[in-house]
Amino acid sequence: GALVLVTGMDHVDQEVKDVHIKVFRENGNTTEDLQSFLPTAAWNGSSGVLSIAVGETALSETQYLVVWNITNPNVSRSSPPSIQLVGAGTIYMSPFNLTKDVLLHEPFVVTGMILAAMGQNETSIGRANLISLRFATSTLLPPSTEISVLSLPLLDPLDVQQTFLPSGFSKHPTESLIFVVDQNTMAGREYEIKLVVRNRQHMRESPDLLLKMTGGINIVPFVISKASGNAAPFLIAGLLLKNISQTNFDQDLDNTIAVNVSMNVDLKANVCQLVLLGLKDSQTLSTSSLPIFNTNVFDTVAMWTAETGELKVKLQRDVLAGDF
Repeated sequence: GALVLVTGMDHVDQEVKDVHIKVFRENGNTTEDLQSFLPTAAWNGSSGVLSIAVGETALSETQYLVVWNITNPNVSRSSPPSIQLVGAGTIYMSPFNLTKDVLLHEPFVVTGMILAAMGQNETSIGRANLISLRFATSTLLPPSTEISVLSLPLLDPLDVQQTFLPSGFSKHPTESLIFVVDQNTMAGREYEIKLVVRNRQHMRESPDLLLKMTGGINIVPFVISKASGNAAPFLIAGLLLKNISQTNFDQDLDNTIAVNVSMNVDLKANVCQLVLLGLKDSQTLSTSSLPIFNTNVFDTVAMWTAETGELKVKLQRDVLAGDF
């Protein structure tokens, strides 16, 4: 699952009393209190790591408020600790569409967290201090996601009294050409997918294809500090639909369509789907399969449903971000 680490507590000799996890969703002018984290958490006193598991899939664009009590060390606090959010792991993505018209200007899904606010209620030495951290996630969090609070070393275990949110992950229907990730893939590589269809129309233009992505991605670590606030460096999760070409545009001729795609995220095996839309006016050479050429990632033959134009293709090896 995705891992979120809160780091940067500026003193290690403080005593943590308890931690509360609260979840808020903005709904107009009102704030809806949600239940989402599990009521128990694992605490490592020597490292100061607090891990809280997500019980069910969490919604994106939801604000989470983490509150914990500490005893201030032998200094007076003028402001909350300089906390950082660090994320890594696997998250779920909402679908997004890319067309050949936008190419390099497609709307990416922003994967990351916004450190919205921090606060405390006590600055005096030796007094109990309630510290709060509010952040928002821009993506869906799957079950087994962990939220971790770091740099709070202490001897006593924490009593986590609040839970995180239950909500279902809505699987959006696919329509046309589906590439199923078979193994964990690497972001940043560029792939050329070639498929052969038989034209049904004369003087057919290159298809107005759409790329759609759903599922889970493995994200590289990122750090968000209090100083950066909402300008925190997000990891941008998305695909580049770089080029679409074809070899034939005459009616009833076999037509090889090439699609160049670059991804900048790691794709989760058996969860992620790449969907290629816009081929409903084509027919395949076979009612059950469609040849795929010129790629070392996808299977060479994909299962094809002629009635719906749905094509499923699996990756046959790992593909990581950043590879070209």
